[in-house]
Amino acid sequence: MENLNKRAWIYTRIDTPDESAAALQMQEQAPKCQAEELGLDIVGVSSDVCSGNDYDRPGLNSVLAAAENGGFDVLIITRLARNTVKIFELVGDFSNLGVRVSSAIEGDIDVDQSPFSMTFN
Repeated sequence: MENLNKRAWIYTRIDTPDESAAALQMQEQAPKCQAEELGLDIVGVSSDVCSGNDYDRPGLNSVLAAAENGGFDVLIITRLARNTVKIFELVGDFSNLGVRVSSAIEGDIDVDQSPFSMTFN
């Protein structure tokens, strides 16, 4: 895939406030390296401190709003959600908005909507 002038957004999450702010910064390192390796321009970074089962998150909501406004092309994540069905829904939502979702660990996430098929490229 040609990444010339592609814009990336990074989303990270930690579970509890007991984890330090340094944990969020550490989580941002892998996505930043991935964006750099792919030649992507980072246009936004959002994070949340909450359970992976809570989906009304300020950081996630800002990512979704930016995607709806065409603000970026690739979302690089570390931890998105705990519920597999919700991961399918979120990745599908981003895909429908023209945003490619990539895990800093697994690579691109491709969701085939024919019953629950997810591949990591």
